[in-house]
Amino acid sequence: MDFGAKELSPGDDYPDFVIPLAKAVAEHKLDRGIALCSSGVGASIAANKVSGVRAASTEKAVMGILPVYYPDRLILINEP
Repeated sequence: MDFGAKELSPGDDYPDFVIPLAKAVAEHKLDRGIALCSSGVGASIAANKVSGVRAASTEKAVMGILPVYYPDRLILINEP
């Protein structure tokens, strides 16, 4: 599932995309998710506000395997 913007809009904000992703994970529509954010902090905070979701921010691609080993971390927020 793609929750990203279809076109650039100055009014877009990360919760507009991260919250629907987090809800889909919490509702078991997805096993896990990946979101890209410039720092990862705000997106992680927004995703973690959804009950049943744990989001972790990382700057290293190798950290992307952690959600597989730690099932309570279902969303990876990665800096591009």
